[in-house]
Amino acid sequence: MSLEVELKLALVDPERLGALLAELPAPEAVVEQHNHYFVDAGAAGGDTPYAMVRVRESFRVDGDGVRRRVAITLTVKRRRQQPGSGLFVAEEHEQPVAPELWAAVGRGEATVDEAQGPALAWLRSQGPLGTLRLQGAMRNRRHVVTVDGFTLEVDRTEFPDGSVDAEVEVETEDAEGAREVVMRVAGAAGVALVEQTKTKYARFVERSATA
Repeated sequence: MSLEVELKLALVDPERLGALLAELPAPEAVVEQHNHYFVDAGAAGGDTPYAMVRVRESFRVDGDGVRRRVAITLTVKRRRQQPGSGLFVAEEHEQPVAPELWAAVGRGEATVDEAQGPALAWLRSQGPLGTLRLQGAMRNRRHVVTVDGFTLEVDRTEFPDGSVDAEVEVETEDAEGAREVVMRVAGAAGVALVEQTKTKYARFVERSATA
């Protein structure tokens, strides 16, 4: 288990993402993420009451645009608190998912809850857990950039309804230091930022036709 502390600042105009990236150093990595969300099929209202359950396929994107899958990760995340000012604190549990099991899930021959590992073990310890069914999916493209000792994750997220958000996330204990760096770069790029108030998953639920 890890405690994740993140600062999230959203672009007022997602179309200005290119201007922000142009002001930043070259990214150390560009990662395409396919986020698949799951809920307890047997729970009242189809909800998973304890936490968000996500399987993320991560693909490294090279300079020619070629994608190479580098990880399949199951994450169980429970928000601890949201102090405000774009800051989010969550309890996070992770485990890898075997490619063979994930392929079987895609074919309808297995379910995600068949995976063995600490994340699902923790989730089961919170109360009864039924079969996990797919709630929906969305895509995110992440540029990982280091500026003044902070690792910025600059995201462009496509939601099921076709809407797009862009934001900067920084996982750090020094939120105000990170905020100063991000706001300075955004100001130089002429990009307006606001404090994010909702997680990606919360926005996914709001904008998903299948949620």
